[in-house]
Amino acid sequence: MIPLLFEANMTDLVNEIWLVICTAAQQRERLQKRDPDLSPADLQNRLLSQWPLSQKIPQADRVIDNSGSPLDLPKQVIAALGHLGSD
Repeated sequence: MIPLLFEANMTDLVNEIWLVICTAAQQRERLQKRDPDLSPADLQNRLLSQWPLSQKIPQADRVIDNSGSPLDLPKQVIAALGHLGSD
């Protein structure tokens, strides 16, 4: 897992890119929950340091939508793993 894979220009280090996405509001909420000491400015700067999803999605081999229920994510990963080798 390389959180800034695209931003660090490291895509040639991997064979396949799986991108996990969620809404911008969820991203902000999850980051704040993970690091509650971040100031609003630091939170914003961290989010702005990342490429927008519109730039990342076309470069991903698989896109997993993590904006739903926490129970949905494992199902999507299992389904995506089941498609490996069939593409």
